[in-house]
Amino acid sequence: MDFELGLGLGFAMEERNYDGDHPDLEDQFDDYNDAEHDMLFGQFADNVDSALVQPPTSKRAVDDLLSMMMTIKDHEDNNAPCAVCKDEIGVGEMAKQLPCAHRYHGDCTVPWLRIQNTCPVCRHELPTDDPSYERRKAERAASRI
Repeated sequence: MDFELGLGLGFAMEERNYDGDHPDLEDQFDDYNDAEHDMLFGQFADNVDSALVQPPTSKRAVDDLLSMMMTIKDHEDNNAPCAVCKDEIGVGEMAKQLPCAHRYHGDCTVPWLRIQNTCPVCRHELPTDDPSYERRKAERAASRI
């Protein structure tokens, strides 16, 4: 019997009847707690819609990012690693700085921002070109006040 595994993983698993020394898997899940499962995966389900509709950063916001030359002080303050590629941004190299002050290689952060509107480290949201998303974001912010 074939069935599709949920959560969009997109691969099929096959249930088989085994002969011999293979234990019955159902006996291994006697302590399985349905309430814990529902609570855990319910949290994922609540966040799926917002994650799927998160638009990229606006072109203007990407174009307006500050370009900063990395200094010895940046290295002393541990501001040199690029969180996207995990490589160090060398002294004298140019980096792009997001509004949250995190810095990245331009070749790393620009492609990231073309698909995401958040900082890879702190998830600070940058503006988008999607008016409905911006309206929902403003409504969420207003409801927190």
